[in-house]
Amino acid sequence: MVCLLIFSLDLAVKSYLIGWEEFRKSKWLIGYTVVISASIIDWVLSVSMVCDERHPAAGTPPLPLHYDRHAAVC
Repeated sequence: MVCLLIFSLDLAVKSYLIGWEEFRKSKWLIGYTVVISASIIDWVLSVSMVCDERHPAAGTPPLPLHYDRHAAVC
């Protein structure tokens, strides 16, 4: 989370310092924007679904059929 905030701040500063026209011309910065955006979306989805999705760790048996996911405590 901290690294994601640092990278987002880095992107904002770079885009401010070089200007919008130069920013749009740089394929590396456009790629950087896409990766940071995808990472933020992934983080938001992961945080929002933490109580709804229960994936057992690799190598552990699946949850029993009578498992009540609504009774899960976050």
